[in-house]
This record gives sequence, structure tokens and C-alpha cells, in this order.
Amino acid sequence: MRLGHVVFLVRDFDGMIDFYTEVVGLQVTDLGTGAGRPDLPRIGFLSSDPSVVHHQVAFVETNRDPSAARNVNHIAFEVATLDDLRAVWKRVERDGRAGSLDWGADRPTTAFMGDQWSVRFTDPEGNGVEIYAPTPWDTVAAGAPYTSREGLAFEPYDIDETDDELVAWGEKHMDTMRQRHWPRGTRPR
Repeated sequence: MRLGHVVFLVRDFDGMIDFYTEVVGLQVTDLGTGAGRPDLPRIGFLSSDPSVVHHQVAFVETNRDPSAARNVNHIAFEVATLDDLRAVWKRVERDGRAGSLDWGADRPTTAFMGDQWSVRFTDPEGNGVEIYAPTPWDTVAAGAPYTSREGLAFEPYDIDETDDELVAWGEKHMDTMRQRHWPRGTRPR
């Protein structure tokens, strides 16, 4: 089973569409009103690849209380390569609407989790967004701390390093943290 889609209730419909197309890199597949009825709120559907899947994210316009708690911690999108991830990071870094998802941070962050290189941020309405590329390893999720840095949950990494430098750094970091890891696809079950 895999994630089909996530629907967000949003206050700034147009702003959220702009953010997810300009920063996250999704494409609008449809815009309209709920069930095509003019008396229902606007709805927008977005996909990373409309030729494969109609939508992964949908936005429904609402007048919800802006101080209401988020109902979604984050939505995650996988990209194929570190170069794809670097392109997302550049858009996030340039865009002032992206906020911090991780406690202990005041801006978007990179996060190494053993099995993925991640970029983590919030959208303009405070919903968490994670874009990640797979590493060469399988790991035990949360089997050991990801970082020894006080106040952080995940180890930041320098996304501007080359792929080879990041792989060497990642393996050394997992060894230091005693994070069990195997070449991808070889983890014993």
C-alpha cells in the first residue's frame, strides 16, 4: 500500500496553489468547486506527474480559524536523485514563504535519516512538507538516535556536497551513531 493523496483545508487557496507549484514543484491537474457544484468551496488538485497520477495533494478552500492546530504533521514526496533534491532546496531557500518544520530550527532544514536525504519545511499555512531522496542504505527506523546534537531530532547535512562526499559522510555518520544499516535491498527481515 502507498499514499494515495492528502487533502488540506486552506485559507489562502491561491497562495497555497502558488507555493506548491513554485516551491514544491507540483503541477495543477484540476481546479474547480467541490463535486463541480458552484455552491461548494473551491478545490484544487496537484500531482508531481499528472501522466501517472491525477493528484497527490488537494486543497479545499475554507474559512477555518488560523489559530487552529494543524491536523497533519507533514506530507512527504520522494524524488529520484540528490540533484532533484538540490533543485527543491534551491527553490525553498529562495522562497520566503517556507518555514521550519523541525523543533530547534528557525528555517527550512536538511535532515539525514540513514535511509533518506531529506529537506524539511512548512508551507505558508504551517503544514509540514518533506521532500526526500533515497540513500544507498536500508536502516532500522528510530532504532538509534539520528543525531547527538542537542535540541535536534535529525542530523543536518551539507546538500551542496557531491553525491560521493555525502555517501561517505552518511556511512561514517551512521557508524558513529551506531545506526544499523545495510546496502539497500539487503536488510534481513
